Formats: sequence, C-alpha cells, structure tokens
Amino acid sequence: MTKDEPVAWGMEKNGVILDVICPAEHEREEGEYTIPLYTTPQRTWVGLTKMELVKCGVFPWGNSYQLYQAIESKLKEKNHG
Repeated sequence: MTKDEPVAWGMEKNGVILDVICPAEHEREEGEYTIPLYTTPQRTWVGLTKMELVKCGVFPWGNSYQLYQAIESKLKEKNHG
C-alpha cells in the first residue's frame, strides 16, 4: 500500500459511514463500499497563479514559464505518485 491508497473503504448512507472493509475485501467485491478512507487527509495540488508567477519573474509567454511547467510537473509526480 502506498501513502495515497486508502486504508479502508466505507459504506455510506445519508452522510454516515455504516460499515468499513479492508482494501483486500474491496478488491474482491466493491459493492456499496465507495468511500475511500485515509489515515491522513489527502491534499489537493495548489499551483501558483499567473499573477504570482509574474511577481516571481516568471512570464507566461517566456522560456521561464516552460521551466516552471517542467518543475511543477516533476513536483506533482513526486508528491502524488
């Protein structure tokens, strides 16, 4: 199990988790167990806005923007899988 995989799967009804199964059980038969449960909250990637980039000297029309995109892509890869 990697850090991004759920530690369990929950069955939810009306916003309440009614039952939980382990990942191995989920692989065999998902059924109603559709809520992934994690040990720590999963973060959403938040990149820089174009205005923040310009303030850092990175302009969306220049070579520095291509470098920024390459760095951002590598960081996403390292942090999400």
